[in-house]
Parts: sequence; C-alpha cells; structure tokens
Amino acid sequence: MYLAKLKSLKLHNKGFSPHTFSVFAKNCTRLSLLNLSRCALEALALHQSKLEDVDLAYCLSLSENCILIFIKKFRELRTLNLEGNKQVTDKCLYTISKYSTALRHLNLGGCCEITDKGIRALAVHCKNLEGLLVRGCTKVTENSLRLMRTNVQLDRRPAEPIPLPIYVQI
Repeated sequence: MYLAKLKSLKLHNKGFSPHTFSVFAKNCTRLSLLNLSRCALEALALHQSKLEDVDLAYCLSLSENCILIFIKKFRELRTLNLEGNKQVTDKCLYTISKYSTALRHLNLGGCCEITDKGIRALAVHCKNLEGLLVRGCTKVTENSLRLMRTNVQLDRRPAEPIPLPIYVQI
C-alpha cells in the first residue's frame, strides 16, 4: 500500500471525517512531516512515532491536553508550529522544555496565554533551539527574551530602554 511509504502529509482542510484521519493514522507509519494547520483532529498524530516537523497552526479545536500528549509522545520534534492557538499556555511550554530537547524552531505567534515563565523554561532547557517566533504574545516581555538573544533568533527586536528625564535647574 502506498500510504505506508508516505513521509510527508499536508492536510489543510477542515472537512475530513474521523474515518479518513483514522486511515491515514494507521497506515502512514513513516511520516516525518505532518502539516495539519487549520484542521481539527487528534487521532492521526496519536498513531505516529517518527514525526520531526509538525504544523498545528490554528488548530483551534485541539485541546491543551491533546497538545500536551502530542508533545510528550514526539520527543524528536525539530520544528513545531503552534501559531494562533489560544489554548497554548505556559504548561505547554514547560512540557516542551522537558520533552522536546531536540527542538530547533518553535512558532508561538499569537499564543496570547503564554508568559515569561514559560519562555524562561524554554531558555533553560531547550539548548538546541535556534528560532523562536513570539509575535502577538502580549504577556511575553524582554525580561525572558533577553535570556535567549545570544543563541536564538527571535522575531521581536529588543525593547528600547526608556530614557530617563533630564532635569535642568534654571
């Protein structure tokens, strides 16, 4: 069967049935790239074991718990895109920092629930991280990003220091 030889799968459609996903999940055992952006599914990823590059951007129906299970299972992830998922929290980042030590690129753009605490966990534990996207993460500040600036390429410039007022006596 040709599905068993598949190494890359991109599904950008919300209209797939659970049965369709089950067929892919059970038969595509050699997948290393999985792109499910804008899809609503959980079963496909749970049957895989070799995933390295995963795009879960805007998978709004995935629960935080499903994301946590996914991260714990796939410890060889090199690239992970979680952009636009409001359900991604610091708990997800703690889990990534513990289980995804091979991670090189992480997109958290628009994940507005993450904070400096989660970013610090990544800075301390994800030593292979090369790129981090945090645009739109309003609770992430320069306090945590500063820890990564020398080793990780970030999509946000360093915050400009606030100039101190100068008082001149006349």
